[in-house]
Amino acid sequence: MKKVAFKYLLAFLLTIVFISAKAQSSKDTTAIAMDSLGGLDYAPAYHYKLNPYIAQCIEPILIDTHIWGPYNDDLSLTDKNLWAGLGNYGQAQQPINFLFTRQHDFNYKTLPYYNYIHNFSNWDLYTLPTTYANIAYNFVSTKENHFSANYAQHIIDDLTFNLNLETILAGGRYVNQKVRDLGANAGISYLTPNRRYGIKLYYSFNMLKLGENGGLQDDTCFSHAPGTSAVKHVAAGSQTRNHEIFLRHYLSLSPTPKDNKKPHNGGYLIHDFNFTTYRYHYYDYQPDSSYYDIFIFRNDSTMDTHRFHQVRNSVYWANYMPEDTLGSKPYFLHFAAGISHSFNQVIDTVNIFNNNNITPIGSIHARLFQRLELKANLMGTVFGYNAGDITVEGNVKIKLNKKDTLPPRHNHYIAADINFYNYQPDYMFTRYTSNNYLWSNNLKQQQTLHLQVLWNWDNYQIGLHYYTLHNYTALNENMQVQQWNKFANIYQFSAYIPLDIKGFGLHSKLYVQYCDQDFIRLPIVALKETMYYGFYMYQKALYLIFGVDFMYNTAYYANAYNPALQMFYLQNDTKIGNYGYLDVFVKAKINRFTLLAKLTHVWGNAFTQYYLTPHYPSKDFGFSIGVNWRFHD
Repeated sequence: MKKVAFKYLLAFLLTIVFISAKAQSSKDTTAIAMDSLGGLDYAPAYHYKLNPYIAQCIEPILIDTHIWGPYNDDLSLTDKNLWAGLGNYGQAQQPINFLFTRQHDFNYKTLPYYNYIHNFSNWDLYTLPTTYANIAYNFVSTKENHFSANYAQHIIDDLTFNLNLETILAGGRYVNQKVRDLGANAGISYLTPNRRYGIKLYYSFNMLKLGENGGLQDDTCFSHAPGTSAVKHVAAGSQTRNHEIFLRHYLSLSPTPKDNKKPHNGGYLIHDFNFTTYRYHYYDYQPDSSYYDIFIFRNDSTMDTHRFHQVRNSVYWANYMPEDTLGSKPYFLHFAAGISHSFNQVIDTVNIFNNNNITPIGSIHARLFQRLELKANLMGTVFGYNAGDITVEGNVKIKLNKKDTLPPRHNHYIAADINFYNYQPDYMFTRYTSNNYLWSNNLKQQQTLHLQVLWNWDNYQIGLHYYTLHNYTALNENMQVQQWNKFANIYQFSAYIPLDIKGFGLHSKLYVQYCDQDFIRLPIVALKETMYYGFYMYQKALYLIFGVDFMYNTAYYANAYNPALQMFYLQNDTKIGNYGYLDVFVKAKINRFTLLAKLTHVWGNAFTQYYLTPHYPSKDFGFSIGVNWRFHD
């Protein structure tokens, strides 16, 4: 794994050096003074997310180059959601706040690696005049090494190149807790000078190699000495590999303008191609007969391998150019319609399942009276395993910016969303065969309705959320599939408030939530607070920040984790929470170079038990150091 990671890193750095040498800008912005409000460097670059299901115009967001806020030594800490892991970065996670995400189409299984699987939906792409690069490294005292690098280059005309690399190498504090994660993305996009034809081609690779110890055998034997507490599985592990290719190309159907006349808008013909393959492998060389109820193949070892392949083609027409920057016109009407076909194949130890889905798709985006925007997406599968699946997503946004700019100086709006999903449960819930688990279920389609109201001003966001779920499907206390035909109602208040006043800062993530059914477990309150003070030194050449991070949630019966299935399940034996985690950090910034240091869980060794996931102790007292270096010229 280390050799593979080194090869990717070396190829990545050599590519950056080569392209930068060919297309480096003559203007250097390193000498531009930092912003007086807190260590901001000039960064002429914006980022956005790609929608791989239907092309849309983008609203670019300015890259935040401040060093305000918490010490984010892991991807899961940069997210507005709060996450519970297994005590080691890079392993499985579950959201502490209720979170529902669903992509239309066939889904084999929902992996619990939300922040560690890189795909085209969560990968940052850039719009920029020249170059942007960011390199970061972090070392944690529990033998954790995190390295990330992002690079984007506007080469010539409308030719843009993107690279991304993320690695986590972690030893862990307990037996069989190692992590070897690697994620890499590469892409190129081009638009002809006459803007008649555009093409985007992206490739993504993920590899997760994890030690799966199943947590502690006995929580009463919790020990601070690494490796002294007995774990459930001493010789088990999982490997997940993923390759994905995405191609989008489009052709303008408008005639070439003549005599300076405005041509008739014939729209764009768009074709999307997506190939995805996953390989899931779980092994256990010393399976515990007292833990597993059955052994289907062998009782002396487990070697389960499952594969999933998907090929998806979409053809549709739109009256706008895909991924064009959304203009500042007082009104517009964008719409698209077409059809998508996906071929899906699942291969387990004894079975092969083939499926074809056909899905009409449609989208509309309108701006009225300059400040009112309406969005809607509609997808409905009419053939295949997912026949009858429906996705309806609607959004109303009222912009409150005082002055229109592109991009807007302040992203200030009030929004309301109504989303409805009628969908077949993941295929893994329907049919599954492995050494220790076997089921074949006839399941009904699930329904989820999500209503929310948001107020947003720049990075400030306050939201009210309501979910209602029917035929909710998950693993029960016996780690078997169960579908509840009751309605579950979830009420949630969320707030993300990064308050900064004259060097003092208070960044708050807060969730207050309640569910009226017991099969969805949530803490009533979950929060993370960051307090800090920053100041300049040496004629504003150096900016220093001293701060603390505090995380807390009320007690609840959190879901436990089954590594053989890579899924969380209900449990009624262990209540966790009602415990605070405190980190102390310092950050120093000189131009684009940032040095970071942190003491983690400062009172950890004074207590005996602390968990974010049952049976998986959280980190003890320790330290981490890191560096972050940005380049953009």
